[in-house]
Amino acid sequence: MTLHDFFSDASLPELLVFDKDGVLLDLHETWYPVMLNVADYLENYCDSRLKRDDFLSIIGIIYNANKELYETEENSLFASGTFNAMETAWRSLDEQLAQSFAKNTDLRKKIEQIMLTSQRGKTKPKGNIKASIAALFQRGHKLGVVTNDDAASTEINLQDLGIKEYFTKVVAADSGYGKKPEGGGLLACCDAARVSPQQAIMVGDTATDYEAAKAAGFRGFIAVSAQAPQKPSFIPHADAVVTSVDALVGYPDH
Repeated sequence: MTLHDFFSDASLPELLVFDKDGVLLDLHETWYPVMLNVADYLENYCDSRLKRDDFLSIIGIIYNANKELYETEENSLFASGTFNAMETAWRSLDEQLAQSFAKNTDLRKKIEQIMLTSQRGKTKPKGNIKASIAALFQRGHKLGVVTNDDAASTEINLQDLGIKEYFTKVVAADSGYGKKPEGGGLLACCDAARVSPQQAIMVGDTATDYEAAKAAGFRGFIAVSAQAPQKPSFIPHADAVVTSVDALVGYPDH
């Protein structure tokens, strides 16, 4: 099935569920500065026993000494993991740090505070996202978000983008429905929208998103990738590939 099939046949998707980072917002522009601030704090906390680049590279971000980006690893923790998963990776770097995380709740709270304050008001959309989401909503599609980010951060991002009001259901990693690649969050969106999984499509940018759509029994999966119309090698399957959500607006609703 192609993108044209999804949006022009007699059985339009009633529900569109979006990943957040890399789909609704620009992953790099929004999150690189945040993670750099976190990594700098952790380096100082460790008295430089561990370096900033140690904390970045283990979650899939590679910087050089001049704080210039080298690359982001595909399907890395940065691209698709939860904050808890990143914390686990940081703990693995050093036994003393692991003990600090285990015993010092203020450390985790400080990192969460840095993440929230670093991104507030600075969320960068991926394309003309506010107009595109509004157009899809006005056509009658029900919309949802399922992200492996936490609820507090997700709230900031959606408010910054001015699109929160358009979503029937927003599911974060700490919302109680499990985490992608589990399908619980996607099924929660179906329940809220009162549609079956076969009436729903997932729009994502990682293998984790695809696996969640598959687990939930969704009708299809649309990949967002700079390689469009080619499917990225790290995503097992995609029914269609687009450069941004904006492309979905180009199709008629009848």
